[in-house]
Amino acid sequence: MDWILGDSRAIPPKQFDVAVLTGNVVQHILDPEWQRTLRDLRAHLRTGGVLAFDSRNPTARAWETWGSQERSRRDTPHGPLVEWADVSEPDDGIVTARFHNQFLRTGESVTETARFAFRHADAFGRQLAAVGFEVDAVYQDWVRTSFTPEASFMVFVARAR
Repeated sequence: MDWILGDSRAIPPKQFDVAVLTGNVVQHILDPEWQRTLRDLRAHLRTGGVLAFDSRNPTARAWETWGSQERSRRDTPHGPLVEWADVSEPDDGIVTARFHNQFLRTGESVTETARFAFRHADAFGRQLAAVGFEVDAVYQDWVRTSFTPEASFMVFVARAR
């Protein structure tokens, strides 16, 4: 197994049998970089090679549970931490979240802004087909439970044509 540090442009010039993207990482790759990533992955998978990845299902609206003006407090190795988030409704499938962290011991505040792409299953299917993949299956988890439209997650298994 080879672990590569970098984005899809860092894939070494050889052919692979399998590529796996986990932890909903595909939601952090916005368009047009996502299309480039799919093209790069296809270029480095042998014909018949498998691409597997997961993503949150936008129908489940996970972002609604991320945002809360109510602040929570927890202990960390750096002292008490207060945290909260501001989360937007999707704009063309993109959810913007601002995660706020305030370290009570030092008074330091850290805010991180992240953007997440929420793509529907049919959009993934079209994008995969456009670069030379055929979707073998869509599951709702990594243990291959049959996908239902209300599932929280989507796990795609696609084969390089």
